Amino acid sequence: MGPVEIVRDAYGIPHITAGNDHDLYFAQGFVHAQDRLFQMDMERRLARGELAEIYGEKALPADRLFRHLGFSARAPGLFASLPEKSKAIVRSYCRGVNAAMASLGAWPVEHRLLRSAPREFTPEDVAAIGLLKSFGLAQWGDEAVLFQARGKLPGDKADELMPRVIPGSPVVAPGFVASKSLGLSPSVLSEGLASLRRSVGALPRAGGSNAWAVSGEKSETGLPILANDPHILLPCPSLWYEIHLVAPGVDVYGVSFPGAPCVVIGHNPDIAWGFTNAMLDDAD
Repeated sequence: MGPVEIVRDAYGIPHITAGNDHDLYFAQGFVHAQDRLFQMDMERRLARGELAEIYGEKALPADRLFRHLGFSARAPGLFASLPEKSKAIVRSYCRGVNAAMASLGAWPVEHRLLRSAPREFTPEDVAAIGLLKSFGLAQWGDEAVLFQARGKLPGDKADELMPRVIPGSPVVAPGFVASKSLGLSPSVLSEGLASLRRSVGALPRAGGSNAWAVSGEKSETGLPILANDPHILLPCPSLWYEIHLVAPGVDVYGVSFPGAPCVVIGHNPDIAWGFTNAMLDDAD
């Protein structure tokens, strides 16, 4: 490993400069774990259905939900499907997380209060957290409401208001329709969500997002401006982690997710990007 410079500005935001990708993402994992280790450990446990190991019986409904969803079981396959360069980035990131854990004189206060210790981070943990983030941004909440509504309507009225998609329809990708039940009962979903609400409060009933692009012809500086608000929840600690990453071929500033490498929303010297709610039917 070559020399890496990590400079924190007046706001505590790390600016990382490294000589190659391995060292850059190692350092990103290191600072993530320095600042957000408990958050990362809890998100990993939530995704894998392991909260009851430290919170006891009250966390079992949430664990049942996420074990039924199978993020832990799907994580190895998701990681294996990544391009080799992405795999290398994730491995470097995990090495950085684990190096930070090894360097700590004591676990974060939350771990000490709960008398728990985090295990080492693995690429499969990063994949599981990625699946959790996707789940949080998906349309499953609407599906649960529609499922309950369909059960209360007469059959003909339910089919009229909520017609089923026919397998083989032009809007269905080949092989996408499940040939058998996935085993996720409505009670597992409702009890799991109720358990989460007791822990984090009521989830929003509706969401949205917005973005604006201002031409340089309209701005005072003559440069274009992108304003992006994805309307993601703002818990404490934040879902976001602001960071600046610099290496040969990389110069990006923006926000990342603790528990995963790279930058999700941000800019480089040439372009800026964000994301908004696409209002897709992406869950069943």
